[in-house]
Amino acid sequence: MNLDDIEGIEHIDREGMFDAIEKFPEQVEDGIEIGHKSQIPFKFDAKNVVISGMGGSAIGGEMLASLFRHESRIPIIVNRGYNLPAFVGGNSLFIAASYSGNTEETLSCFEEAKRRGCKIVAISSGGKLMELSAGSGCHIKIPVGMPPRAALAYLFFPMMIVLERLGIIRKSDVGNTVNSLAGLREQIKKDVPLENNPAKRIAAKINGIPLIYGHAFLAAAARRWRQQLNENAKMIAFDFSLPEANHNELMSWEEMVKNERSDETCILLRHRNEDIQIRKRFDFMEEIYRKNAGLIKIFAEGKDDLSRLMYAVYLGDYISNYLAVLRNVDPTPVGLIQELKKRL
Repeated sequence: MNLDDIEGIEHIDREGMFDAIEKFPEQVEDGIEIGHKSQIPFKFDAKNVVISGMGGSAIGGEMLASLFRHESRIPIIVNRGYNLPAFVGGNSLFIAASYSGNTEETLSCFEEAKRRGCKIVAISSGGKLMELSAGSGCHIKIPVGMPPRAALAYLFFPMMIVLERLGIIRKSDVGNTVNSLAGLREQIKKDVPLENNPAKRIAAKINGIPLIYGHAFLAAAARRWRQQLNENAKMIAFDFSLPEANHNELMSWEEMVKNERSDETCILLRHRNEDIQIRKRFDFMEEIYRKNAGLIKIFAEGKDDLSRLMYAVYLGDYISNYLAVLRNVDPTPVGLIQELKKRL
């Protein structure tokens, strides 16, 4: 498939995922505005923040937790699954994030949070979560009609603004992020030819199984990349966080080097303000991994960590869709997930 064949891309992308992700910078602005306009009917000295969600609705919480972990005065925990940890209670701020509003795991946690007396903020495009939120705290309604994974801006930024307004995290200069994303879009959107398009060039280099590595907030970006490759390109991928991966995953390369295997592509998500020890780890990994696998090194650009995080995320979103096109796969449908939901 020729990635410069716009008609060919649109023939494969029958449900318009490329059109959805192209609007991401505007969605960021909308998400920020929604967060500021939302009614928060309480002031609360929380002892912890628990964000419950699954898949594309949970990754925004993970990004928040990793981005602000060094400055938040209280823990920010991401909870995936049907139940809440035992410590969650009357001193907790509970955020339920479900794009559809019908995610059964999140609804289960919402009911449990109510029983435990948490202060509650819910974010959804509607669904049962919006119904249950009436009289149970604050509901933030976001636009309907897109795949949850394409609604990241509407899930992440209202959550971030809520935590800012409650004094849990500092206020971010979101203007830097919007400008950075708008500039990146002009480089990677589908009508920019491969010769000048870094997202197309990176997608064309990915062979075999992608292994994505990141540190701190870019570890959350690495997970987002893996999820997008799973759902959009329908391919197996794995994500790893530094420095943890250097204490276990690294050893798998010892045998691979001996056996001369070369069916993976290692993708290192980095930025130029890395701690010196993290830089040394990445440099060592690059030296070892490139002996036996494809290696792609990406430096997230931006004036601050929020901008760098969103730069990496947006680049990965486009790459996953270009890989879908290369595999002749419509990125939008998620048939097996829908089949599982029906059985449940």
